[in-house]
Amino acid sequence: LQKLYPDADIQVTGFENTKRIGDNSFDMVISNFPFGSFQVYDKARPEYSKQAIHKYFFSRAIDAVKPGGLVMGITSHFTLDAGGTGKVREMWGQKADLVAAVRLPGTAFEKNAGTQVTTDIIILRKKTDTPYQGEQFRHLAEVQTPEGPTQINEYFVQHPEMVLGEHSLQGSMYGGKDESTLKQSKSEDLNAALER
Repeated sequence: LQKLYPDADIQVTGFENTKRIGDNSFDMVISNFPFGSFQVYDKARPEYSKQAIHKYFFSRAIDAVKPGGLVMGITSHFTLDAGGTGKVREMWGQKADLVAAVRLPGTAFEKNAGTQVTTDIIILRKKTDTPYQGEQFRHLAEVQTPEGPTQINEYFVQHPEMVLGEHSLQGSMYGGKDESTLKQSKSEDLNAALER
């Protein structure tokens, strides 16, 4: 990368150790955020150090964008669905508005990444002085599956058109049995659903 772009600021380090990423300094952050249950220690932002890595990345990205800037992240469904992260989503909601999200089935990245996990594309817009009412995303709500009811993020209950598959409780390679997942739709191809 350094050879291809000699004038670019290339830093091979963890996000918590990057230099020159100030608050309110970028128009957009777009990434496939890493996810996992482990925490990142950030001595400059100790309040984020108790967050799992995917939540940490969203928190830092929201800080990094300018007012009105966008954070677009691909992450596991646990970011929006986990019941214990309501406080983190509350903090994000104080700084940014949810513009939209799309839920992809667990097979969406199976061919190119060898992983099966229900995945979300999340788009947040950092708050400005101009009033904007974003979508609700801080709480969980009930949805029915063939195996019974489950709790998912309220945004997807209010916007079923943004769910590109069929709700299930069949579990995944990362969660246990009875975990809320999204199966590939039998009636619509994923590429067609994304176009829609």
